Amino acid sequence: MKSFAHHDVMVDHTKLTMQLKMAAPKGVTVPKDNSGPSVLESLQALKGKEFDTAYIQKVGIQGHQEAVTAFQTEAEHQNADLKKAAQKALPTIQEHLKMAQALAAKKDVQSSTRRLARLRLRAMPG
Repeated sequence: MKSFAHHDVMVDHTKLTMQLKMAAPKGVTVPKDNSGPSVLESLQALKGKEFDTAYIQKVGIQGHQEAVTAFQTEAEHQNADLKKAAQKALPTIQEHLKMAQALAAKKDVQSSTRRLARLRLRAMPG
């Protein structure tokens, strides 16, 4: 868990975000990484398994799904430098998503979407 978080957030995301910002033309806002202050603040009070579960769901899976979508959009950008930077970053982000999904499977953590669907099924009269 810690190696995923360190490798993912501390190293790759910082590097990818900086590369995209440097490639962006003046006035273009690039997608933020998925470790923003609001996400990290929501995790601060959690410990142990609760933290692991929330981190995997919010940062690992949901955050990377959002990042893949955002970077795919940027990869279609008119500006050649921004397009190239997004295309270069996309495989790394997609790999992080795969790693997060594998970690979720290993730790038996379901994405919040799957969990909600399962809870709705249980609540339905049968």
